[in-house]
Amino acid sequence: MPPLDKTDRKHLETHFFFRQLYARQARPGAPAEEFEFYLSAFLSAARSVTFALQFEQKALYNAWFPDWLAARTQEERDLLDFMKEQRNAAQKRGATDASQSWEEMPLHRVAHPRYGFYWTGPVESGPPTVMVPTYTFNIDGTPQEVLETCGRYLDLINRLVNDFKATHP
Repeated sequence: MPPLDKTDRKHLETHFFFRQLYARQARPGAPAEEFEFYLSAFLSAARSVTFALQFEQKALYNAWFPDWLAARTQEERDLLDFMKEQRNAAQKRGATDASQSWEEMPLHRVAHPRYGFYWTGPVESGPPTVMVPTYTFNIDGTPQEVLETCGRYLDLINRLVNDFKATHP
């Protein structure tokens, strides 16, 4: 089997956008649009991994994928469906179903560790805080953090690529 050049590029692209998502959520003061743009790009890149794999190895992929999918748990299949719906929402409606809220967080948890953070004041007052955005999906009536959900989805995409390569060396 020839190397999966297009699939591997899309797989790397998916990891790139996941790192960007992580960086944007952890940065107070970042415009909300940045997170939404990177979420859309992540969903699009992740979905493109399967398209590229199918393009590069159509016959093998089409014969292999139904069994791979059937071997996933119901929770994993539901996650794949949900994320495909979110990608479609981003591409066709212009936005995902993610909702944004604000969480108060101690400033030292969001400050860059390279620079350190020091403050003075009465001990009982605690460290200063900032409001940081948090993003959630509503999945079956339960709010779930977008980053955590995207991480689980990325794990499935990683398994899909690795399992295909292991099955078709």
